[in-house]
Amino acid sequence: MSGIFRAAGIIFFAYIGFDAVSTAAQEAKNPGKDMPIGILGSLAICTVLYILVAGVLTALVNYRYLNVPDPLAIGIDSTGVRWGSLLVKLGALMGLTSTIVVMLLGQSRVFFSMSRDGLLPGLFRAVHPRFRTPWISTLTVGLFVAVLARPCLSMYSRKW
Repeated sequence: MSGIFRAAGIIFFAYIGFDAVSTAAQEAKNPGKDMPIGILGSLAICTVLYILVAGVLTALVNYRYLNVPDPLAIGIDSTGVRWGSLLVKLGALMGLTSTIVVMLLGQSRVFFSMSRDGLLPGLFRAVHPRFRTPWISTLTVGLFVAVLARPCLSMYSRKW
């Protein structure tokens, strides 16, 4: 029973990023129709993919060996296919990168909405004339993350 509750907690955090879809609702042509389809469709697709990956992983490696930070890498390494191992690890890295980009997009839209509600200065609600996106809030979030990422990168580079 404790394993079920631990897994439920992990799954909760795995699905927490789907709210980022709703932050782009202002930019949808028909948000009343498109947002539920986008959120529920992406939830369904990801749920099926999670189940399939978990099934393949536990078929490759005994579940006792998968309680590590990188279970996908352990699973693909057990096959002995080196090019597949590289491909899966590259895919995991690309997945993390896309998650970061979506979170940056979502945060800039949150700042835009907060500015519209008067909780942040009006500067953050500036919309780019050509691209029709909140460009100042996007640049601010990107700059803030880049400044904070630099010390983290130097900290991890010393360990390697």
